[in-house]
Amino acid sequence: MFAHKPFLIKMALVQHHDGTFESADRLSLYEQSWSPQSPIASVVIVHGYAEHSTRYAETALHLTEQGFAVYSFDLRGHGKSGGNRCLVRSFDQHVFDLGHFIQRLHAEQTHPPLFLLGHSMGSAIVLLYALQHQASLQGVITSGTILDLDRTLSWWQPQALAWLSQLMPALPTQTIDRRDLSRDPEVGKAYEADPLIYRGGIPTRTASEMIRATHKLQSSLSSFTLPLLILHGTTDRIAPASGSQKLYEASRSADKTLKLYDGLYHEILHESERTEVLQDITQWLKARSIN
Repeated sequence: MFAHKPFLIKMALVQHHDGTFESADRLSLYEQSWSPQSPIASVVIVHGYAEHSTRYAETALHLTEQGFAVYSFDLRGHGKSGGNRCLVRSFDQHVFDLGHFIQRLHAEQTHPPLFLLGHSMGSAIVLLYALQHQASLQGVITSGTILDLDRTLSWWQPQALAWLSQLMPALPTQTIDRRDLSRDPEVGKAYEADPLIYRGGIPTRTASEMIRATHKLQSSLSSFTLPLLILHGTTDRIAPASGSQKLYEASRSADKTLKLYDGLYHEILHESERTEVLQDITQWLKARSIN
């Protein structure tokens, strides 16, 4: 996405691999990794709704330069992965796919401490997975979490979506306005031009499953004890920053940090100020990776 010349030169200095793997139900999912020679920790990035893992190549490159191995994959129905475009039959499928992906990483090689980083819908996926596997993780980072989706809906919409999702699961609802992604208009233009981005309406089943996932999280976060870094732009019009405040208040983590970026929109890692965000992430990771 940000393939300017210095970015391409830096890419040549890291080991980048990509390919595919099969989910438990034999769906082909696209995966990629970025790695330094001797990583101090591993970070698995889970992207958000309608996008794909390559949009986080710049983030991955920055982390790799700081000594972290980075792994990511395109969620089912997204990017280069198989499946109906952005149709989520069950949110649990995304959580299972993440678990399968991490299980393969552990089976293929010995790994240093493992962190998860999830953006938007991806934040819900990593939190749900982490709740079940806290002993095997070093910490979780969320960006623009969707935990307070209810705030964007009328009182009757969750029930209506749940009903429609059973009758017409693929029925499109609202679309994502590219102007709400970032204050940088070039980000919106690149988003619109990206052939791997899904720009149709959110299917009713997908919307209903996202809401269900956030409700499940809200009722479970009192058992979350991992180190937690919560990041959000204060002017996020897609997923209100109140969701990050709820996450901070609900988790029982003794080590938790809430960082709000004044004026930033939903995609804080694609804002002009992303260098500050990346520095905050790197400092937090290093403090919890090196004894």
